[in-house]
Amino acid sequence: MAYRTEARIWGKRRTAVVLISETLKQGQIRGILQHVTKAGKWLADLADTLGRGKQKRDRATLERDIQKRLNGRQHLRHVLTYRLDGQEPKLTLTYQFHQQALDRLANETLGRLVLITDRKEWTTAEIIGGYRSQANIEALFAHLKDPVHIALRPQFHWTDQKLHVHVFTCVLAHLLARLLFLKAQRAKMPFRSQEKLLETLGNVRSSTVLQRYGSSKKLHVANILEDVDEALAPHLASLGIDL
Repeated sequence: MAYRTEARIWGKRRTAVVLISETLKQGQIRGILQHVTKAGKWLADLADTLGRGKQKRDRATLERDIQKRLNGRQHLRHVLTYRLDGQEPKLTLTYQFHQQALDRLANETLGRLVLITDRKEWTTAEIIGGYRSQANIEALFAHLKDPVHIALRPQFHWTDQKLHVHVFTCVLAHLLARLLFLKAQRAKMPFRSQEKLLETLGNVRSSTVLQRYGSSKKLHVANILEDVDEALAPHLASLGIDL
């Protein structure tokens, strides 16, 4: 679901699309609950210290420290409340988690994304698709920076020409690796990432064996693959690798 409107943003007329990401929402909820757990433990320790009469801070200082603790975490002050009762030096602390407040946040606030663009001619689906395609670009840079397989870095070159050739070679390697991974996906091979496929293929070793039979002086050449990962072996033919 998405809501689309136009408004004057950053001094110009722009298109804004608001959508809900369930993945983002669930991640935010998990983050809030983690903060609740940590804050609850901190408050429990503080309440225990107050109950034993070991707390030397005054009420104002305690209030300030608790507020700082709750306000410094994502939405924590909305779902976790406390009460500081009594008179110094006998103060008591109680706190409570509010599930209804978390549910209200989930329904009204969490998971919202606002996309702003000057491409008013694009459909809403195209705007959302353009935003989501950023993940592909980020994945591209992650693949290029992989120091094991493509290794854009480190670069042991100092002239512009050699740097350009190095980058071009890495981009070419990335394209070939993506084509190989696409081929593996179409063959339904059990590899969820390009790196895992390259790592597994990197362990495949081929030996060239020269043999002479009987009294023949002619050498027979045979290329033999060593033991292959059993998850990979049934699919080698689809990658053009002969056993």
